[in-house]
Amino acid sequence: MNIIYIIKDASIRRGSSSVQKLVKGEKITDFAHSYFFFKSNLIKTLKLQHEFLWKMEFHISEFCRSEVLKQGKNRTSTVVNFNEGAVRLVPTMSEDSCYIHASRINLPYGNFIIAQGPTQTSLIDFFRMLWQYRIPLVVCLDSLTNQDTCYRYFSTKRQQAVKASDRITIETTGIMETTVPNLFIYEAVITNTEIKSGSNHRIIHIVHYDKWEGENTISPQVLVKIITIMKTMSDKFDQKSIVVHGSNGIKRSVVYVLTSVLMQQITKFRRLSVLSAPIAVCKRRYGALRSVDDYRLVLQSALCFAKQCELITDMKKYENAMEVSIYSRSKFVKMENYHPRLDSRSYIRICTTDIGGKECEQTMTNCVI
Repeated sequence: MNIIYIIKDASIRRGSSSVQKLVKGEKITDFAHSYFFFKSNLIKTLKLQHEFLWKMEFHISEFCRSEVLKQGKNRTSTVVNFNEGAVRLVPTMSEDSCYIHASRINLPYGNFIIAQGPTQTSLIDFFRMLWQYRIPLVVCLDSLTNQDTCYRYFSTKRQQAVKASDRITIETTGIMETTVPNLFIYEAVITNTEIKSGSNHRIIHIVHYDKWEGENTISPQVLVKIITIMKTMSDKFDQKSIVVHGSNGIKRSVVYVLTSVLMQQITKFRRLSVLSAPIAVCKRRYGALRSVDDYRLVLQSALCFAKQCELITDMKKYENAMEVSIYSRSKFVKMENYHPRLDSRSYIRICTTDIGGKECEQTMTNCVI
């Protein structure tokens, strides 16, 4: 007798490429014989398989261990840190850990690290990440008014510093206002006192927007302006990763990164990946785009940028799309302009039509990443 899988779905059962057909059953008699007469070898084999699996899931295992030990490195136990794209730190002292709640998003249209806002405990790990990955630019989307959402890791005043474990320091040296209200750019020096020979300091810039949280969402126009300012700065940094964080690193940060990716696609190719780009990010960041409102904001922002690039020809469809509620509880919403009949499918159709003056829904939903 063979151990087999019974497939109830006839269409799947008939499929020539069915994955289940690739599973080779093992005879029960052979399994029983191995268990009773070669038990030690079987246990050794199972342990090796488990060890291999554990190594493959090493980062998520450290996430679970960190929660069990209550180390305070994760803001919430419900936001798991995937292995895919996980940021790994190099220990330089005996008490150092390799673990940090952050994910790398490396795409042809931008290199990002999406991270949680640092806790008081993880502040040194956050600074180690900035140093080891040679981060030139950080985008902070938290107000920094509540230590429970993000520990204040830089000063908003000149010549003041924040130090982590007497090892790494960030000192603010300059403050620049921008054309966007509540958006400031801080120039700072990050200094690593562990470095005894050679340069132990670098310049780092922090783009800080403090009005996108809680009940206050952000308009597509403002989001596009912030990303445009960031892009102007990042062009100088030779494809180095940009750290983006809010609090948990799954809502504002993901919307920001995805919008930036789509804007780059529009700039370079006049095309969009409205499905494949979000999928690529969701594979690396747990909880990304959990709300359809987040996805809608990404698409509306991409549309707004396409209009700025003079790629929108049907203004009626553009206006209809932009009238859809970004967040039903947002102060930006005008309920008389809300169109409940405009579901996600029709919204994507609007977003992927008439850019460049032609029907290009199929082209734009194709994966170009």
